[in-house]
Amino acid sequence: MKRRILLMGGLIMWTAAMASPKDGPTYYTPERIEAARQNLARYDWAKDLFERIQTGDALRYYIGPEYGPAATYAEQSDEFMWMLQPTTTIPRAMDHEARAICPVHGTKVRDINPWCPYNIDPVNHPYKIQCMLGGEWYPSNDYAAGDMTSGDFPDDGSGCVIDGRRYFFLREYAHMAYGSVVIPALRSLSQAYALTGDPRYGRKGAILLARLASEYPNHDDRQDRLFYALYNGRDPHYRWKTGGMITDLIWETFCLEGAVYAYDGLFSYMDQDPDMLAFLKEKGLPADSADDLRGYIEHYLVRAGMTGLLNGAIHGNEGHHQAAALACALVLDDYSDASPNSVEMVDYTFHGAGHAAHLLVNGLTRDGGGHESPSYNRIKLDLIRVDQAMASIRQHQPGLFPLDRYPDLFGEPKARSIFDWYVDVTLLDAYLPPIGDTGGIGELKRVDPRFYSLLMEQNVYAFGRYGDARLARAATSPDGTPFPGELFEPYPADGIAAALEQPESQIDRGSRLFDGYGMAILASGEDQQRRAALLNYTSLLGHRQNDHLTLGLYARGLDWLPDLGYPLSWDYRWQWDSNSLAHNTVTVDETQPRQDFGGFGRLFASEGGVHVIVADHDPYPMDRVEPARDGA
Repeated sequence: MKRRILLMGGLIMWTAAMASPKDGPTYYTPERIEAARQNLARYDWAKDLFERIQTGDALRYYIGPEYGPAATYAEQSDEFMWMLQPTTTIPRAMDHEARAICPVHGTKVRDINPWCPYNIDPVNHPYKIQCMLGGEWYPSNDYAAGDMTSGDFPDDGSGCVIDGRRYFFLREYAHMAYGSVVIPALRSLSQAYALTGDPRYGRKGAILLARLASEYPNHDDRQDRLFYALYNGRDPHYRWKTGGMITDLIWETFCLEGAVYAYDGLFSYMDQDPDMLAFLKEKGLPADSADDLRGYIEHYLVRAGMTGLLNGAIHGNEGHHQAAALACALVLDDYSDASPNSVEMVDYTFHGAGHAAHLLVNGLTRDGGGHESPSYNRIKLDLIRVDQAMASIRQHQPGLFPLDRYPDLFGEPKARSIFDWYVDVTLLDAYLPPIGDTGGIGELKRVDPRFYSLLMEQNVYAFGRYGDARLARAATSPDGTPFPGELFEPYPADGIAAALEQPESQIDRGSRLFDGYGMAILASGEDQQRRAALLNYTSLLGHRQNDHLTLGLYARGLDWLPDLGYPLSWDYRWQWDSNSLAHNTVTVDETQPRQDFGGFGRLFASEGGVHVIVADHDPYPMDRVEPARDGA
């Protein structure tokens, strides 16, 4: 089929004459599907994961649900699946003061959740949100059925005005539906189809994916649908935030990645169902053939997302955008002169904004810690997916990406150290150091040993990569249960079992120093008598708090000096959550310390039952003692 390419604003303009460069799955390959089926036949964790694919995860606001209920969606009508993704003519951003407020309960709902105190149920209550406090549903009209006005709280997409205040029920729903419903649904339906070949999953997934492509914003003919289009491209409250597509620039990274991999999983179904193509044509899509549909999805979803990555509209924490870009490169499989193409995505990942070629070398401290709080440093492990995708790309395109320019990311010795770091910083096999934006105050109770490392499943990859017996131990829970692996990758069960028999698999929980990161753990005792003290002298670059020289104390399964941890609301973090007065440290003259470098260890010793750490920090330089933030 002849290809015609028109360039508009950096994005290829799709025409019905364009054929997809892709001729088959490049992610859900026959080899990976066979590995998944082997895992399902052998391992309980794989069977449990397939059950999750069928029944779905509990709905939560964006960060949480990975899988939607494929079995439920397979029974829905085609029209239901089409409407599952709301139109992006409904905005998703809103003024800050309009968030998390109820027409009945006002701002009291923020006591439950200051970000999104609503539930949604797209199957039984489509296009409605439920107040978590009172249980009532909004809006009162049935938007999905075309009713725009009925009841006391109608919303046609522009909001509902009650006593002079505008409530944005449908904006809240449209935003939550994309990340918490549509992307998990696509992941489940595509994987269920890849594993079973059941056409019910393929049809419903393909319809939903086509709908998403028809609604996905871009930087050419759908600029008015971009996330911050109503606000001139910038968040009206958090002014540093720009970009975004259906959701904001950070969350769009993993939404795009999920949608692109779903396309790969559904690719083979699209030429098996002429009736589905007829349905999509009735909806206005130019889908005379499967090739037309694939070209449409690639243009309006995959390449639109690639353009967003290249222009910065899609950009997350380190690991997020790199994983999204390599997903696009692998799945699109386009090495032609069209633009954006797979080569551009690989270059973006390794040497552009992704700078992955040097990230795990220059972005880790000498002991394996990163530049952020422990919880955020973990996002760098998204580079595992980058590493795996790049290995697949090299299989398809041998010789195109030489190792001296596109290095093996986890072949670097320093990159390996991040896995060891997470093993070593774990306290009482249950806690992560509460440094910066990490953790929080939970219920006061004794916690039994839960893990040797927060990474858990990532250590399955690490063991398979390095064969280190200690990482085999970290790939299991303290009761010996192996952690799940990646469903579509071979699982090294025999290797883990053999490594656990080696003395080197035992993890030393004695006193330990992380002078590169800026932390020391003093530890003693055995079993239920274990105890540990923590001194934090970090100088973080990202997700830091005014917690210089904070102390931590853990004993008998309890955190005795809990930290407020992750901010409840970014609006008051410097006045409260991140304020030095809210940490187990000192504050000088009621003045907030500067966030400068300056932490360093002076003495560390652990001998004969005596454990010592001496460290300094200089957060109050003489020439700068003014508050770090206004109002703090």
